[in-house]
Amino acid sequence: MRSFIPLSAQSLITVFLSLHVLFVQYVDSLASTDTITWGGSNDRTGYQNNHNMDPAVVGSAQFGLLFKTKLPGTYPINGQNVPEQIFSQPLVYTGSDGIQYVYVATTQNNVYKIVANTGVIVASRNLHRPFLVSDLDGCVDINPTVGVTATGVIDPDTDTWYMTSKTYIDQSLTGANGRPNGRYYVHAISTVDLSERPNFPVNLEGMVARNNPVRSFNGGIHHQRPGLLHTGDYVYAGFASHCVQYNFTGWIVGWHKGTGQLVERFATEGAGVGPDVPGAGVWMSGGGLASDDKGSMFFASGNGYASQLNGIPVNGRNPPTSLEEAAVHMAINDDGSLTVVDFFMPWEKTQLDGADKDLGTSPLELLPSQFSCGDVKRIGVVTGKSGKTYWLNLDNLGGYQNGPNKLDNVIQVYQNENSVYAGAGVYPLEGGYIYINVIQYQTHVFKFSCNDGVPYFNKVADSPEKNAYILGVGHGTVTSLNDQPGTGLVWTSDVEGSNLRIYNAIPNANGLLTEINSFVTPGTTKFTRPVFGNGIVYQGTTVGYLYAYGAPVNLPLNCTALQFGTANLNTSTAPMTVRCTANTAVTVTAASLLGNPNFATGGLPNFPLTVAQGQQFSFQATFTPQTVGPLSSSVILNTTQQAAGFSINTPVQLKGTGQSQAALLMVTPNTVSWNGVITGQQAGGVNQSVVITNLGSSPLSISNIQYSIVGETGPWISPNGTRTATVVSAFTFYNMPSSVPPNSALTVPINFNPPRSGNYAAFVQIVSNGGTKVLDVLAAGSDQPQAVLEFQSLDGGWIPFDNTTSFTFGNVTENTSRYLKMRLTNNGSANAAALSVTVSKPPFGVAGSIIGANNQVDLAEGTLVYAGQNLTATLFCSVPKSQLNVDPYNGTAQWTMNLNDPNFGKQHIQFFCNAVSEQAPPLDPVTQQGIYRYGGCFKENNPGRQLQTAIYSGANNTNEQCISLCAAAGYIFAGTQYEQECWCGYNRPKTVVDDANCNFGCTGNVNEICGGNGIDGAGSYISLFGDITRWNGNSTDAPGPYVNPGTLNYTSLGCYTEGTNSRALNVQRNANNTVASCLQACQGYLYSGVEYGGQCFCGNTLAAGSVNASATDCGMTCNNNQTEYCGGPSRLNIYIYGNGTLPSTPPSNGGGNNNPSTPSGPTIPSTIGNFTYQSCYSEIPGRALSAFALADNSITLQTCASNCTQYQYFGVEYGRECYCGNTLGSGSAPATDGRCNMACSGNSSFICGGPNGLTLYRNLNWTTSTPPPPSNPTGPVIVPSVGSFQYVDCHTEVAGRALTGKAVASNGMTVQYCAGNCTGFTFFAVEYGQECYCGNSLSAGSVTATDGRCSMTCAGNSSTICGGPNGLSLYQFVVPSSSSSTSSAARTTTPGTSTRATSTLVTPPTSSTSAVMSVTSASGGTSVSSVIQSSTTSIFSVTVSTPPVTSSVTSVPSTTTSATPSSASSLTTVGSTSSTASTSSVPSSSSITSSTTIRSSTSSVSGVTSSASTSTTTILSGTTTTSQTASNTSPLTTSTGLPTSSSGTSSGTLISTGASTSTSRSVLSSSGSGFTTSFLPGSSATSSTSVFSSSTPTSTSQPGSSTLTTVSTRLTTSSTSSSTSTRTSSVTSSSSSVPSNAFFPAIYLGCAPELPNGRLLSVASTSNSAMTIPSCISFCTAQNLPLAGLEYSRECYCGYGLSPSTVVNATGCTMPCAGNAQQMCGGPSRLSVYNNTSLSPPSAKAIIAGYSYQGCFTDPSAAQRTLQGYSTSNSTSMTQEFCVSACQTRGYKYAGVEFGRECYCSNQLGTVSNGGKGASAPEGDCSMLCTGDGNEFCGGSARIGVWLSGV
Repeated sequence: MRSFIPLSAQSLITVFLSLHVLFVQYVDSLASTDTITWGGSNDRTGYQNNHNMDPAVVGSAQFGLLFKTKLPGTYPINGQNVPEQIFSQPLVYTGSDGIQYVYVATTQNNVYKIVANTGVIVASRNLHRPFLVSDLDGCVDINPTVGVTATGVIDPDTDTWYMTSKTYIDQSLTGANGRPNGRYYVHAISTVDLSERPNFPVNLEGMVARNNPVRSFNGGIHHQRPGLLHTGDYVYAGFASHCVQYNFTGWIVGWHKGTGQLVERFATEGAGVGPDVPGAGVWMSGGGLASDDKGSMFFASGNGYASQLNGIPVNGRNPPTSLEEAAVHMAINDDGSLTVVDFFMPWEKTQLDGADKDLGTSPLELLPSQFSCGDVKRIGVVTGKSGKTYWLNLDNLGGYQNGPNKLDNVIQVYQNENSVYAGAGVYPLEGGYIYINVIQYQTHVFKFSCNDGVPYFNKVADSPEKNAYILGVGHGTVTSLNDQPGTGLVWTSDVEGSNLRIYNAIPNANGLLTEINSFVTPGTTKFTRPVFGNGIVYQGTTVGYLYAYGAPVNLPLNCTALQFGTANLNTSTAPMTVRCTANTAVTVTAASLLGNPNFATGGLPNFPLTVAQGQQFSFQATFTPQTVGPLSSSVILNTTQQAAGFSINTPVQLKGTGQSQAALLMVTPNTVSWNGVITGQQAGGVNQSVVITNLGSSPLSISNIQYSIVGETGPWISPNGTRTATVVSAFTFYNMPSSVPPNSALTVPINFNPPRSGNYAAFVQIVSNGGTKVLDVLAAGSDQPQAVLEFQSLDGGWIPFDNTTSFTFGNVTENTSRYLKMRLTNNGSANAAALSVTVSKPPFGVAGSIIGANNQVDLAEGTLVYAGQNLTATLFCSVPKSQLNVDPYNGTAQWTMNLNDPNFGKQHIQFFCNAVSEQAPPLDPVTQQGIYRYGGCFKENNPGRQLQTAIYSGANNTNEQCISLCAAAGYIFAGTQYEQECWCGYNRPKTVVDDANCNFGCTGNVNEICGGNGIDGAGSYISLFGDITRWNGNSTDAPGPYVNPGTLNYTSLGCYTEGTNSRALNVQRNANNTVASCLQACQGYLYSGVEYGGQCFCGNTLAAGSVNASATDCGMTCNNNQTEYCGGPSRLNIYIYGNGTLPSTPPSNGGGNNNPSTPSGPTIPSTIGNFTYQSCYSEIPGRALSAFALADNSITLQTCASNCTQYQYFGVEYGRECYCGNTLGSGSAPATDGRCNMACSGNSSFICGGPNGLTLYRNLNWTTSTPPPPSNPTGPVIVPSVGSFQYVDCHTEVAGRALTGKAVASNGMTVQYCAGNCTGFTFFAVEYGQECYCGNSLSAGSVTATDGRCSMTCAGNSSTICGGPNGLSLYQFVVPSSSSSTSSAARTTTPGTSTRATSTLVTPPTSSTSAVMSVTSASGGTSVSSVIQSSTTSIFSVTVSTPPVTSSVTSVPSTTTSATPSSASSLTTVGSTSSTASTSSVPSSSSITSSTTIRSSTSSVSGVTSSASTSTTTILSGTTTTSQTASNTSPLTTSTGLPTSSSGTSSGTLISTGASTSTSRSVLSSSGSGFTTSFLPGSSATSSTSVFSSSTPTSTSQPGSSTLTTVSTRLTTSSTSSSTSTRTSSVTSSSSSVPSNAFFPAIYLGCAPELPNGRLLSVASTSNSAMTIPSCISFCTAQNLPLAGLEYSRECYCGYGLSPSTVVNATGCTMPCAGNAQQMCGGPSRLSVYNNTSLSPPSAKAIIAGYSYQGCFTDPSAAQRTLQGYSTSNSTSMTQEFCVSACQTRGYKYAGVEFGRECYCSNQLGTVSNGGKGASAPEGDCSMLCTGDGNEFCGGSARIGVWLSGV
């Protein structure tokens, strides 16, 4: 506690404080001598006036070591038990029991409560296992453990001790180490018993910065060193790093002291600073965050690398978001959050960063109010590693470069000799002093002054000894005895010599601090600050001890102190009596007087004197001052006594003030000197001054002033001039006084102006009535130095400096550096002065400059170059990595320098460098620059590919190779990306971005850039080059798009449909995907048409059914010209030649009866990479090349070759098909009939086979070790809608998730898959490409993101966008606007059995005519649900599965009774639908059921409908389906709807019931027509009943009606299984058929239309002329893709699932398969879709390497994991086996997988019964696919699948 109130006011306050103690002691037990925060107060000055530190006692022999307490904790390191270390400063606090305690926390995470005056440990606790320094890559600043390293804070209102602790997630002694497992916790500990307060500890792991969401907290790399700040309801902590390593940022973290809720997560690398930019740590050598306790916080930060400010002045009120090298002022808001309101950053901040010279190596301290002057009311002080001490105006910190000449706008700057890691010591009394502890140098003392409203700190003294030569001298600390002048003490803690040194605060007359005591404390911790209690000072150590120094606080005598007042010099006062009372029985053995002879004693009794307790004795003292000013001394009474606990000395303080009635002369300083003055350099010479002071109360009369140039005793000479300007030798004394008024001082300027070089001296004797003093004046003059500045030439010579010419580096190529030296020589005479560098501003750390200095040490300010010597500095020109074919540019830099050579002057030394890049041909013949200029880095997939043609992808890719091939093919643009891909095109990509986003090296030359993944690593970018002769290089967007009116005598007819059963035009050409190229390719044909953005077709007639369509249907722009339209899905922009008549030369293979010649043009290259052309070969049944196939509309010879690099052969066919193999199939032979005549779809300049003809190439260098081909990614787009979900925008993620209803992760993630899992929720979103989240509301803080973060492709469909890092592609459910159907549902849930079943209810579409296909509950089955639109009304349920089975055909009555087994609980869903048509129907009944039991493991990719152990009843019109499931086998039931036609009015209800134990379920449904595929785990021994009934109020029999029959099939196994499906219907059906399943296990789903803007099945595709249904199914099965779709007779497409809006009853699948005319293979834009039900579903394996599956459990928090041992994560390769193996090898019993990619181990399952928080969860919750195996489940979101060994 401190106070500067006058004594009378202080006395009043003392009364009030006494009353406070009496009445509120039960609330606040804080004692006046306690230290509860770092430095004793939140201003952090370390000035403490309240600890009974009397200089008379501290300086006596009685003050010494009271105790040293050994801390019992040790920790095993390398086989040795190492002692504890105390880096967190002890705190001193008096509890409610009235006893003062010391609270200690150590680096081993142990905490202690110790009695303050005895050192006895009364309580202890271990918080955590400590973090090991061995995990910090050689950073041993704190060694060997890191636990509690920051000084905590005690809240006296709640008796709570707050601190932070570093540890690991695994608390077992043998648990996993490593930085990724590091954790930081916030603790709130009771000071009574060291127990944890409620709501604590708080785990900080993973918290996201409030002001920069891309930054998150990792406990392993961060370090909490600053002292904690408690103000109001909040506590704050600062964080930095370990040794400035790793990707850290500074943090200010705040929490509510009661709830533990984080109220602030402030990153000093704030908004706009990328996630990989480190810096701005807050560590301050352990100093505390400061506060004025009036709503402001202050701190200083370290260096960083964002460098937002670099040479541009910024006002302090407009702070940057990157607070590096800054003193920061923050407002503490009411809610605990912080707002930056002001800052200061040194003008040389960039240079400080480069040299790692933190400003924030010491805390920013807030000086007491005594340090104020004029308008500057509040002053702060901070010193950095640069050695500069800054005094700041706390109300206007100064900003950046706001001072004169762009320097610092601060109160004052002082340059110390070396770095400073210690906060200043502060003494506000007796005028005010500041103490700065400098490494390797003395402590400097500054005295405060205020002159004309300007504050100033004058250096007046030093400590007598130097501080340690190694890092560690502690923070300055000053005490006083209750703010009494003359009682100030400076305490210094150091790591060498005397580890605790105590000085008088006021320097002596010799300019030095006077040491009064010192102690050696072994193992003193670096950067400590002495901590005070009641008359005791404490020091922590690194060797396991706590030291306490003091004097026994109980004095045996109570003696009155004497105050003599003011007395004249050498005049004795009247004697005053000292009376002493014995506090205990005592023997006084002696009395002695300490200090100066200003005091004397008399009347002392005879010693030894025995005094009984309570008795008195007395003696007298007098005061005879010998000097002026406050004087004091002490009488020390030496005693002995029987009672323990009493001091052996009792000091009796004597005080008085001396004054002189007579004049008294003082001269300061007594020596004035000059060094290094250059003769004649400064006109009029140089000045210093001396102060002549009269300390007396009478006028001082100077009777004589004598001068000598020999010595202090003469001989004396007569000076020249007058008393106004007295000249002696080279010195001139101005205004030498003849008198000085009482108690006043006069300043005498002295000028030194030597006429020639040499040494000069003058000795001045001043004789006065106040005494005689001698002043020594010494100086030396030197010859001028002569500077020669030179720069190294390229040949090693030296070029003299000429201020009209720049020093040059010549041409320097990108990505290279050239180093040259600058040399400074002193060519002066032998007597020349040293050449001094007075100003030196090297080009060091200048952002954006390619020229710089190696460092800022060489030729820095203050450098001295002696005569005949030279020094050098190295500079460089380092040209950044850039693309080739960029324009050369000039780099310049400036070094501002001035010297003490008057002929040199201030120079701005200029440097020049010409930065050049390589130039790739073709070259401009005149400039020799590349014609294809670098255009920039462009965003790819924006949406879709930005360049249309992939020329190649290979391991030798370079930009020059790509440019060469694109130029040869005639393209305007060439682009490289993904390191190995080359793309060409005619249109410039849309969005140019910063070049830093293109960051991939080319596979053929790592020194070149070939695209990239962005600054954040989450994007896709292409490096672009453009033909400057055809492209103006600007960013103007292309016009249009528009319908090309035609060219080459062709005229546009408009938009046309495809034919009914065939292509509108029957000849396909491949013509570079533009209208013009297609028209060129169709020369000789009457019609030309473009479709799907670039497919080109020709013909002489339009096929039947091809009719004019809306122009908007042809809305796809041309792939290679986005300014024009090229048709659309199943729509062509048709062009007709001339006036509609055939051209004169007909084509040879057109339509109709004409046979015109084949258009000429395409050629066959002889080589493609390593492949050599062989010939045109015939295709054969089963494929000539069968190892690999690829079909794409952008196929080129190069892309085929790049996909076949691992094979001996590749062949291209039909213009768009690519095949690979190592052998040719039997029967394939060279074809000479010209069949290989089709141009490549991706490059019409070359031939890509033809009908049944392969353009064949062979790799003559092929070996079996040829690597596999790279992938060829496609461009992503945003899916606009999925069923009733509509795309909203990209939203930000928040801590705790924006959507919290459900989470799913899958390596096969698609937007459709996520939508299916989020049925029933209002929102769903995809993130990070493979994560899906559902919810009914968005969490607070999730807002629209506009920074492009949603740029990652879906893991299951790379053509679509699935969010990004902390970015959600958000979709919202939109209720349909109208409906003619109604539905209702009611659900009840009760526990059931342990099996699982699923029920899916599909709501019919909104039209009044519909068919509903639905699957009843089937335990473990595959559920297929669809709504089928038709012109008639039909509602039916069909279940189909596969043989071998026992079949029966059953007709049942129209009335059935539903029942639910009484032994099972049920979940009931009730829904109803109705539809009405205009006619009636006659009753009919039929029942068809086919069921099969297959493997218990299935897979799901699109629309998993799962219900973990549920019993479900779905009611539709009063009939019931019941399903009961036992164990051991798992049936899979596939339901397929078969279309019928009827007319009439019908209504129905479907009821489905399944056994259950859980209420968790996910229902996939669609309000419109839809189809989904689901694989559900389950068990066998299934008994199921399906009953459907529909009724018609009135019906009339119609001729030709048929009865639909239900086939019931039962699988015969060893277990019991029965299935009965009963259907009663009243339906008129004109036709009914059930196609046989010849393609088992694939099930025909129906005919589906293509999507309007893309492929329905887009994961894989193939095409050939021998296409059949089995071959397509086989192709898709080989890719592990369940859905196969056939289109246009010969095309095969594969996928995971269908869009929920897809109908499967479309017409048009009528084209025979190309390889089997008896089979149907889709049609124009229609796919025949099959689902392979044999693919294994994902599962949790029962047994893995002796570990048995235990089930799914909750994992509620990172703070208390269900499995708390070792952990690891793998985002690409995690499997169940991987995790079990990891745990098994480490000896753990339990292994668990979570979130698809995380693995945890433990020896105990942390369930509630075991003291944890985990609980059993439904199996459906553990349904995330493993990242390393899509056939395995790896837990879920906050759900962990667990295995146990040995059971």
